[in-house]
Amino acid sequence: RLDASQVYRIFKKKTGLSPQQFITRMRMEKARRLILTYRSDNIKDIASQVAEASFILNPAAHLYHLM
Repeated sequence: RLDASQVYRIFKKKTGLSPQQFITRMRMEKARRLILTYRSDNIKDIASQVAEASFILNPAAHLYHLM
């Protein structure tokens, strides 16, 4: 069984990012896509959608697919 520090090291080795950096990058990419796709949407609405998406993003699931 892997402990948290082992998962962190494996994740960082596989992605080149810490889990927090990975989540931030995914959120920024989603925000960028939403801004480009829905130019007329309110920035607050886009920020809300991106914040909701951060709960869905799971670095451990991403790590599983990399292994």
